Amino acid sequence: MANQVLLFTLDGCGHCKNLKERLNNESLPFTEVEVNKNQELWNKIVDQTKNQYLPAFYIKQDDTNRGPFFCPEKDFKNDDEAVELIKKYISM
Repeated sequence: MANQVLLFTLDGCGHCKNLKERLNNESLPFTEVEVNKNQELWNKIVDQTKNQYLPAFYIKQDDTNRGPFFCPEKDFKNDDEAVELIKKYISM
C-alpha cells in the first residue's frame, strides 16, 4: 500500500481551497480532514507541532500510523512547494 496524504483544511480557507484544487488537477490522492469537524485531533496536532496554520498535511506511511507532518511557513511557502513535498513522499 502506498503512503497516504491527510490534508488538514478549514471551510472557507482560500489557501486550503487552492491546494485542494492543485492536488486534484495533478491527480494526487488525498483525504481531507476539516479541522472544525475533527477538533480533538486538530488540537492534539497543534499541541505537538506548535503550529495552527492551514493547509497542513500528514503523510501516513504504508500500513503504519507514522509519518511526517508538514506545516505552511515552516515546511513549505506555497502550493508549488507543498505539491513537490507530497509527490516526493507518496512515491516513496
